[in-house]
Amino acid sequence: MTPYPWNAVRKSTGISDNDYLRKHYATTGIFELKKVLHRADTAITKQANKLGLRKALTQTQLLATVVLELAARPEGFHSSHAEVDSKLVSNVCQRLVRKKLVIGVDIRHKHVRYFTDPVMAEAYRRKHRPGSVTIGVRIHSKSRVGWGPDDPMHITEKTKYTIAPPPPRCLRTNTYA
Repeated sequence: MTPYPWNAVRKSTGISDNDYLRKHYATTGIFELKKVLHRADTAITKQANKLGLRKALTQTQLLATVVLELAARPEGFHSSHAEVDSKLVSNVCQRLVRKKLVIGVDIRHKHVRYFTDPVMAEAYRRKHRPGSVTIGVRIHSKSRVGWGPDDPMHITEKTKYTIAPPPPRCLRTNTYA
């Protein structure tokens, strides 16, 4: 694993920053957690830059870290949790899936949740299984009435004929002939 500052084990706590965040912020709301993660990432990056340890994180690296942290939660990660370009989020998630760091669970068409734990992914898949869809069938596919377009006319003694008056004579036309 690459020795990023957030993967290093701290001497004071005995665990990495990722494990610490997972342990202490598992029940925190998503938006509050994003604020905490952003503050922590900014502080770590500034300190690393001061010491000359590494370059500042790119937006993709930062987003991958946030996706991994949010995917470790029981409800997983959905692209609406990130307030950045959806195309960038999709590319980062697909890269993490190819590296087998997260598991994608298809909920509906174009709706995917990502998890780091296969057990949580399977539990979410079972809980949110899409229902069956039934499509209504028309009795007559050609028309909505009870007879077809080629059936003969049915005339009885109660049939009424209405004759309309002839249309008025047209004095002007748009043909200009």
